Amino acid sequence: MDSKIGLQFIFYICTYAPNSVFQKNIQTIPSILNRSDATFYNFSIGSNPDLTNVIALCRGDVGVTRCRSCLGVAYNQLTTKCANEKESIMWRDECMLRYSDRGIFNKINTFFSNAFAFDKNLAADANEFNKKVRSLLDRLQEKAAAGTSLLKLNTGNISITDNTTVHGLAQCTPDLTAMQCKDCLDEAFAYLPTCCDGKRGGRVVMPSCNFRYGTGLPLL
Repeated sequence: MDSKIGLQFIFYICTYAPNSVFQKNIQTIPSILNRSDATFYNFSIGSNPDLTNVIALCRGDVGVTRCRSCLGVAYNQLTTKCANEKESIMWRDECMLRYSDRGIFNKINTFFSNAFAFDKNLAADANEFNKKVRSLLDRLQEKAAAGTSLLKLNTGNISITDNTTVHGLAQCTPDLTAMQCKDCLDEAFAYLPTCCDGKRGGRVVMPSCNFRYGTGLPLL
């Protein structure tokens, strides 16, 4: 695993055992991703017992060219770092790529729930800062969950002091229902005290949803 906050954020996880047919299925992923101008994909390759289910998601502001580029890098890194696995996932700053031999569509997946990163700088008043961050994220959650089957994303900001503004982002894979999206983000938010207590920036990424916040430039 490798995690780092910032533009080079990378986090990956590999599980399960190798399978030659499954590996051949994985090799077709890039050509499928390049067939359309989407920024969200969920598709299957092959058939049981070697069925390969794939989800690819790009950040909401990422255009087609950058999305393809990010997913291409993610694919190359994931198939190198997880060369023989039947279930793997990689998060980069602008995209997520995941494949599995299990059913992963239209359901909440939060089992990789320890994927988080944070800014080491602390807020001056941690308690007040935490309250404002949670207020912002709760607001973003509602609007993200109300998104469409193509995009479930929301961004916004909140003022902490006259000189400090926190920007936030919440996103779910669009195949989730509104309630599933809310539930997934609730599970992600539950990690705030663990990962990000009083931190001026942080993020938690799960297979079905993610959030981030920070006091730097707007996140989108």
